[in-house]
Amino acid sequence: MKNKILSLLSYAFFASLIVFFILNSSSTPQPWVGTVKLVCIGVCIFVGLVYLGVFIYCAIDNKKIDKMLDKDDYDNLIAYANNKLNTKIQIFPERKTYYQYLLVLCYMAKQDDENIEIAFSNFTGNDMFPISYYWKACQEFAQGRR
Repeated sequence: MKNKILSLLSYAFFASLIVFFILNSSSTPQPWVGTVKLVCIGVCIFVGLVYLGVFIYCAIDNKKIDKMLDKDDYDNLIAYANNKLNTKIQIFPERKTYYQYLLVLCYMAKQDDENIEIAFSNFTGNDMFPISYYWKACQEFAQGRR
């Protein structure tokens, strides 16, 4: 996961879950055990709500993209993806690669060779989706560059 905040939240979730089960299985009658259990449950609920928010945000964003793809509205999708890529604050850096991939597909659908090359050059190293290599090979084959 590239997003360090979500990674940290995942570690906090599992750590609090482990602590909760350890304290729940022990029969220690100490007064602090109840408080620690409540804190652990609170951390788990908070992290769960954050991940639910991430899921809802991505689902809404994907529905917008799907509507544009269903209508073959590539110009608006290019503008939308560029807008998302150019925002200064990226909530989810993992989505950046997805928007770059959408740009490649839109330019390929519009058969805009110049922008296809630019879109492929935006991918770096391991960030490229595996299917992007297929599209790049198809583009190079279509241009006669084997």
